[in-house]
Amino acid sequence: MNTSKPTNYFYSFHPASLLFYYILVIFAIFKCDYNYNLIYAFISLSICSVYLKGIMAYIKSLLYYMVLILATGIFNVVFNHSGENVFLYVNDIPLTFDSLFYGFYTGVLVSCLLLWFTTLNESMDTGKINYLIGTRLKATGMILSLTFGFTEKFRYKLDIIRHTLYTQGIRTLNLKYGATVLSLLINVMLEDSSITADSMIARGYTSKGRKSYKKYDFYIKDVCLLILASICFTLFLLFDGFIILLILIPVIHNIYKEFLWKYYLSKI
Repeated sequence: MNTSKPTNYFYSFHPASLLFYYILVIFAIFKCDYNYNLIYAFISLSICSVYLKGIMAYIKSLLYYMVLILATGIFNVVFNHSGENVFLYVNDIPLTFDSLFYGFYTGVLVSCLLLWFTTLNESMDTGKINYLIGTRLKATGMILSLTFGFTEKFRYKLDIIRHTLYTQGIRTLNLKYGATVLSLLINVMLEDSSITADSMIARGYTSKGRKSYKKYDFYIKDVCLLILASICFTLFLLFDGFIILLILIPVIHNIYKEFLWKYYLSKI
C-alpha cells in the first residue's frame, strides 16, 4: 500500500505570494465572526490538511480538535451565564444555549488557527521565512523560522524517545511514564537549542552582510495567485460561503497540477 503524501505543488510559489495568501486566509478566519462561515473554514482547512498530511495524521489531530471544541463549550457554559435561551438551572444559576454556542465557536476558531499553521508549515519553510525578513530583521526571522519548525521537530524527538523507551522494556503508560518522557524531551530540546545557538555563532550569523542562501524568482503564476486570492477574499467579504474557495486554492492548484502531470505522462 502506497502511503506517501501527494506532491505539494503549491510549495513552488514565491514566498511573498504565499505569505500574502496565508495572511488573507487568517484574516478571513477572524472575519467569520462566530457564524456558519467558521464551520466552512474548519471543513475547508480539514480538506487541505487531509490532502497535505494524509488521512491518518488528520484523524489523530481531529481527536484533539474535538476535545478542544468540547472543552471550550463546557467551560464557557459553566462560567459564562449570559444569554436569553436558558436550557437548565443549577442552583438558580442559568445555563444558556448562547454561552454554549459561543464556547463551541471559540473552540472551532482555535482549531481553525491550528489547522492554518499546519497548512502553512507545508508551504513555508525556514528558508522562505529567512528570505522574506531574515536579511533586515535577523533575530525576528530566526525566531519565526524556529517557531514554525518546532512542531515537526518536537514530534520527531518525541517518537524517538518513545521508541527508545519501548526497546528498553518501558511500556507502561502511566503518570510516571509521562513524566519520564517529558523530562527527556525537555533535556533533548534544550540541548539541541544550545547546539543550534553555538552553530549560528560559529558560522557568523551575527555578521551584517549576511544574505539568504537561496534566491526565489517571481513568476506570472505568483501574480495570478495574488489576483485570485484577492478576488476570493473580496467575494468572501461580499457573499457568505466564498471562504471555502479561498482556503481550497492550494488543493485546487495541486489537483490541477497532478492531472496535468498525468496527462503529459500519458502522451509519452
